[in-house]
Amino acid sequence: MNKVFPVEIRYFRTLSDVGAYVDKEITWYESFLKDYNESLGTLLREQGGNPEELEKQLREKGLAKQAGGKKGEKKGGKKKGAAASDEWFNYKGLMVSAEKQCKAEIFFEAVDKFKTNLERLKEMKGLLDELQKIGLGSDTVYSVYFLEGVPEKVIIEPSGKIPDKFKLDMFLSTSMESIAAMQEALKRQENAPKEEAEKPTEQKADDTKEAPAATQPEQPKPEKKQETASNPQK
Repeated sequence: MNKVFPVEIRYFRTLSDVGAYVDKEITWYESFLKDYNESLGTLLREQGGNPEELEKQLREKGLAKQAGGKKGEKKGGKKKGAAASDEWFNYKGLMVSAEKQCKAEIFFEAVDKFKTNLERLKEMKGLLDELQKIGLGSDTVYSVYFLEGVPEKVIIEPSGKIPDKFKLDMFLSTSMESIAAMQEALKRQENAPKEEAEKPTEQKADDTKEAPAATQPEQPKPEKKQETASNPQK
């Protein structure tokens, strides 16, 4: 199952690969939406607690309850439990509460966020399927900008213009390898040219060391010199 990041750029060889990746994103969102809905249902069935003691501690620490509506509150109050703004303490812009209904509120907000992104993902998957039918060329690669797992923008490039480093990144990205594995593979790839460049130098050094012994001329034999010197006497 994919991990959804706040912002991410991934490389793909085909639109089909992009679509397959988005399918996994949809599965991820559906799984978490189910878990959060179940947790919210359990929370709503629980008996109400007694937050007075905790709220007293918050007041003693200098926190004050939010006056008026909570910052970022949705207008209209679409969901039950979403209008608990007066139960929040505001600490320098960070909202804090001990109320059960405020806990339910954050679950409602999370569920709404999951639903919004899930709907957007399914919409993008349909658009990708349409682009596949239109056809954008076979010798192309795709750089896709994801926002919270949802593809927002696609860059199309000729496959031959993608640097080797990005090709490796694209392979690891589409095969769901870990970031650590990607970094290790990139490191090996960067070191490979250096090793290849050093190898011929070592061989040349070895050849240079052996050359003098192999090309050294033979010394004339003493016997031949003696024979040449004795010929005039004859």
